[in-house]
Amino acid sequence: MIYHFDDGQKDYDQLLTMAQGKPIALGEIGELPKTNILKVQPKWSWFMVWSGWLVTANTEERVKEVYGYSKTSIRDEINDDH
Repeated sequence: MIYHFDDGQKDYDQLLTMAQGKPIALGEIGELPKTNILKVQPKWSWFMVWSGWLVTANTEERVKEVYGYSKTSIRDEINDDH
């Protein structure tokens, strides 16, 4: 769980080592990851922000920046057909 997102590069690197090639995710966050951090930590497979925190812990500009980031996919963009 990450409620106030910081760079956490050491934690990210350790998590990648522990995952041994498996996907890693941010399952419960409050503050959205900054796009400059996503650029240097590209292996996050997904993130889920608490709905109530989306507008209380993030500015409207931050939400637009993160969800508009070229590497961020939103549910409507994912094809569920297998």
